[in-house]
Amino acid sequence: MENQRDHGAPTLPDELLSLLFREVVSYGSDNSSFLRPERTSAPLNLSWVNSQWRRVSLSTPELWTSIALPSERSRNANPNPNPANGDAELLKLYISRSGNIFSFSFALDYGGLQAEEHRSQEFDNTMEVHIAGMHRLTSILDAIRHRWRITVVQCRSVEALTILLMSLVLGAPLLEHLLIVISPPSVTQSVESEEDNSRIEHILDLARCSNLASVVLQCPQLRLNPFLPDDASLGNLTSLAINTSSSQTDAFTWLQCSPYLEEVSIRFFNAPPFMLPHGLPLTLNHLRQVTLICLSGVNEEPSDPVSFLSLLCLPALRVFRLLMDGSFGSDQGWPHVPNLLRRSGSRTNQRFGPPLEELELLGTPMTMSELLDILELAPRMKSLAIDDALTSDDVLQRLSSPDSSNFRTSDNTQLPMCPGLETLSLHACQASLPVLASMVSSRSRRSRTCISIVSARETKEDSRIEVDDECGFRTLKILKLFHSYKSLPPISECPEFEDCQKDGLRIVQTPEPSSRNCSVHHQ
Repeated sequence: MENQRDHGAPTLPDELLSLLFREVVSYGSDNSSFLRPERTSAPLNLSWVNSQWRRVSLSTPELWTSIALPSERSRNANPNPNPANGDAELLKLYISRSGNIFSFSFALDYGGLQAEEHRSQEFDNTMEVHIAGMHRLTSILDAIRHRWRITVVQCRSVEALTILLMSLVLGAPLLEHLLIVISPPSVTQSVESEEDNSRIEHILDLARCSNLASVVLQCPQLRLNPFLPDDASLGNLTSLAINTSSSQTDAFTWLQCSPYLEEVSIRFFNAPPFMLPHGLPLTLNHLRQVTLICLSGVNEEPSDPVSFLSLLCLPALRVFRLLMDGSFGSDQGWPHVPNLLRRSGSRTNQRFGPPLEELELLGTPMTMSELLDILELAPRMKSLAIDDALTSDDVLQRLSSPDSSNFRTSDNTQLPMCPGLETLSLHACQASLPVLASMVSSRSRRSRTCISIVSARETKEDSRIEVDDECGFRTLKILKLFHSYKSLPPISECPEFEDCQKDGLRIVQTPEPSSRNCSVHHQ
């Protein structure tokens, strides 16, 4: 019998209605999130208005090609739900309505147990239910693995990933983005078996995922298959984030298998150095951004990235961030970063390193002379973050522009280090306030003329740096001070900095503990 709601209702052509439906669904989500099934939200509610809307919505498979589970109703009822039969039925419904042509994206969000919950007997029973539910969902998805495009999985145990890992081995040729998180990392097994199971490693084999462009992992027990054939390397992978790794060897294997990487972020925890193999360093010509966070537990060997850095050559490096927890000390220096930059520099002119524009060095055992070597190798530096002993008077004086008596505007113009510096972040600054004020003043003056500096890439177009006629560089735009000069009034109120602020310098001062520690905890 015809639905009474159809009588007298204005209608649109099916093609236009289908287009509007696709716009409604795409507007409610973005590339990083999917819509959770909800009775009052698209696409489910579109099929319940009248017979035309139902016919059009069910014949528009694009509306059903992505899903986030659990449903909104399950999430509201329980912040940390286990996979339920209702979730499996919803997944089957979306898959059946998505057709057989379009790619399919999904997010399984079933993490979030509190760490203390695994200390009870009830945890073991809950974990069994969780693993069984995840296996049920991933079994349904395995049937359409040839259509996977974006895969997001957050669960509570690596054992819940068994079927998913096998699906990846068999092949997901359309897969572009993969995210796997065990949340929280400590909740992966019961206390009784934690020590034994923590040694069990699971292999992640992506040889048949040839279209993969980005990977995000937070699961120390997952290790990349190191025996990928040359013709099965991750040739499309451009972005890699390993949020928890206890093996520098595994992290290096990822780089070896991904020749076209552009961005890498790795968080080492209790990951000691590995034995250096014989052979030439690994050259990654496209890698532009590297972030390394190196943490060590109590009474554990420090996560010193010496061997990791010693095996890399990065000619295109523009952003380098190295955050260490300060647990590694060295009386003989720590030259591995300047050595990396020298090795990555121009083969015809070793005076400069790669085109580095942003550098962050926090908690490292580096000496002042080693930092100065880095600054010499990186004349294109625009953003610099350093801490503790690296923020000495000597370093800030080298960053200051020359005295007016020595300033020349000929071809042999004297320039400060990093003549294009725009942002300077100082953590636990040890420099005296007069030296800081002098440096800031010399780099914040109004500019009237231009000179050229040698390009770090030796291109035909030189980098242009504006220079004040009175020896000042108007390059510094932002000064950030963390955990510095706590006993003094705010720096922005000091007379020495008033003229600089009038010329546009922005000063940000945070009298809290060093952001290095905050970054370490948040990561």
